[in-house]
Amino acid sequence: MSEVLLKNQGGSFLVSDTDLQTFYVAELISEEAKMMKEAGTSFLVNEIENRIDFMETKEAIQETPALIKQCGELGFLGLEVSEEYGGIDLTFIDVLHFCVAISKGYSFTGALGVQTSIGIAPVFLYGSDYLKEKYLPKMVTGELLSAFALTEPNAGSDANSGKTKAIIDENGDYVISGQKHGFLMRVLLICLLFLQKLKTIKIYLFL
Repeated sequence: MSEVLLKNQGGSFLVSDTDLQTFYVAELISEEAKMMKEAGTSFLVNEIENRIDFMETKEAIQETPALIKQCGELGFLGLEVSEEYGGIDLTFIDVLHFCVAISKGYSFTGALGVQTSIGIAPVFLYGSDYLKEKYLPKMVTGELLSAFALTEPNAGSDANSGKTKAIIDENGDYVISGQKHGFLMRVLLICLLFLQKLKTIKIYLFL
């Protein structure tokens, strides 16, 4: 892995043999990626752009959970998740084609990104088999939503400056201490907290 990463650093691809399949090229798109991209574009036109004046208001926030669930029904939330957990398991390049389409979704794109990158991705990439089996199927359908408990009184929205700690007590349980504030919506699933140990900040995920 390190050899591959080193080979692909900077502009090395200009002077070395490179597999074209590792590049994102808009004109090179698989049939599966094309279908997902078209579905994403259709969703944005029908659900966001056709009523953009309303969707960019505070009142529209109440519709976000239902729209996220609709994205789950369309398969948008599990593009990179393996099929055993309810995903589609597309390649990274295929997912990029979809991202090009969905990135035009105004503020809703941010909500969708929270569900996939802050919610689903950590569980899928780093969670135990137990956590994956318990949470991922409901997350990729949108039945279970994600939230990031980020803001703290003395750290603002700087995740690396968070002071909330999780310390293991004598019984082997985590004791969480700290302050989080500024939430406008109910936290349904995920709270990212920070554990300082030996002067190294480690990010832990508590479900």
